[in-house]
Amino acid sequence: MNYSELAKLLKLAGWYFERNGKGSHKIWRHPGRLYQIPVPDHGSKEIKPALVRAIKKQAGIE
Repeated sequence: MNYSELAKLLKLAGWYFERNGKGSHKIWRHPGRLYQIPVPDHGSKEIKPALVRAIKKQAGIE
């Protein structure tokens, strides 16, 4: 899964892009949550499956 596919899932779950983070990371926030999620954006390069699972778990997607 690459960044754009993960970004679509986050948007469907109510998350929104807030700002650019350090390096190639994007910071996502949810109106009902007190924390933010950094998501790596390396273009079309695949994000490792373990990291995708961790981000989804933080976001409450799965």
